[in-house]
Amino acid sequence: RQMCIRDRCYSFFFFKQKTAYEMLRSLVGSEMCIRDSYIAWGIAAIFAVAIVCLYSRIKLAIAVVKCAAMFVNDCWSSLVVPPVVLILVLFHICWLFIVGVYIYSIGEIDPKSNAVIRPLILDSKTKYYLYFHIFGCFWNIALSLAFCEFILASACAIWYFQRQDKPFYILPSIKRAIFNHLGSLAFGSFILAIVWTVKLWLEYLAEQSRQAHNQVTEFIFRVLSYCVSCFERFIKFLNKNAYIQIAIQGKPFCESAAAALSLMIRNAVRFGVTSGLGEIFVFIGKALITAGAAAGGYFYVTKADIRHQISSPILPTIAFIIVGYVIADLFMTVYSMSVDTVLQLSLIHI
Repeated sequence: RQMCIRDRCYSFFFFKQKTAYEMLRSLVGSEMCIRDSYIAWGIAAIFAVAIVCLYSRIKLAIAVVKCAAMFVNDCWSSLVVPPVVLILVLFHICWLFIVGVYIYSIGEIDPKSNAVIRPLILDSKTKYYLYFHIFGCFWNIALSLAFCEFILASACAIWYFQRQDKPFYILPSIKRAIFNHLGSLAFGSFILAIVWTVKLWLEYLAEQSRQAHNQVTEFIFRVLSYCVSCFERFIKFLNKNAYIQIAIQGKPFCESAAAALSLMIRNAVRFGVTSGLGEIFVFIGKALITAGAAAGGYFYVTKADIRHQISSPILPTIAFIIVGYVIADLFMTVYSMSVDTVLQLSLIHI
């Protein structure tokens, strides 16, 4: 009887201890849920205050995005510009490598090397030829991209002012780019080509330092290359907005770049909200187009008559994803450029 009473006491003690532990655990869990709910409500309140304070900016951003969509719908010929420019860029890249290999082959074989593939020794004249060729190809690539941005911005500006009169806007924009603003586009692309050349040179020096097992100089050159990459993003951003100002007002590159910077500084919040909203739509558009291409390609590969000739649908689906993303990027380039152009047009006339 004493043993029975003792066992009951032990059972009661452990049961109470387990129950208290579970209660403490549930209490801590409920406190964490309450804390997380407070945090969620705080974030929601901040978003609500931001929406109320930025209501006019958000309204302007929505109007700009809708207007850009109207431009893409009306001026369908603008969708042809990015693929043509992509072909030009691919041509310049192929020309860069092919002619670069021919220039590099002018050098003499290093007689001191015992490697299976001996390196070539280039004299100073051949090196200058190679450097000039690389810089020239970079300049041509940057100029092609500048033509793309200016033609789209010019077409959007013409559509914005004269959409009732002109059904076609690409040919006048090409004419303006070639006969009126070729020097400004060449100057902006020249700056970008210099930045690309400096970046490539720093990457080359970093690779040479790595092969020489000099970690200090490699780190320095990597840091400098990263700084040049940040400066490259700024130059691309400045060039794009300068080309938009050239398309709108017809001024030279330096004046247009200064006007674009002044406009962005005076309307920083409007630019931020509109750019953020535009980037969201661009991301959604790219995701939907890429997913649609992947799904369509997968169903075509698995359901069509050729399904017996393919062992696995993975590689064809990956190919459809890549093609879909390229198409989405080309299409959304037009939309993104039209958003930036309409935004500057609306801010100029406010």
